[in-house]
Amino acid sequence: LAMESFKDVVRSDPSLRSFAWSILLATYSPEYLRQLPKEVLDRFLNHVASNNSPEGLLSILELAEVSDGSDPWHVANMADRIGTSVVSKLCVGEFDRMAPESAARDLADKLGCQEIDVLPNCGHAVVVEAARAWKDSVLSFLDVKNP
Repeated sequence: LAMESFKDVVRSDPSLRSFAWSILLATYSPEYLRQLPKEVLDRFLNHVASNNSPEGLLSILELAEVSDGSDPWHVANMADRIGTSVVSKLCVGEFDRMAPESAARDLADKLGCQEIDVLPNCGHAVVVEAARAWKDSVLSFLDVKNP
């Protein structure tokens, strides 16, 4: 549904500012966005709007949306290929709309994932929103798994 909504936004607003807003809101948590200065948000919105075209974005969104499961690079298909042979950990954001915790837990089960961290007050961009917490989580996992 997210891809459909993104495509509708692109089609309805050729200036692409609405699309840029929808990407911001889907990627980052409300907490993170509230602390950004208006100038930073405006720069992002203007950059997306001036460096893309509706046609180009629609093409990218079409490629990103795989509904029949035939794409070998779809997350579920890659997880099937990897199986449970890789020691793994997932870090997800509490407010991730693109890969919500329930989807991350399904992926973790498929991978036989040993750990999953849900970082509070984060959206999809946990590495940006909580860089230190993400780094600490990854490093502690690597230290435990590779003493």
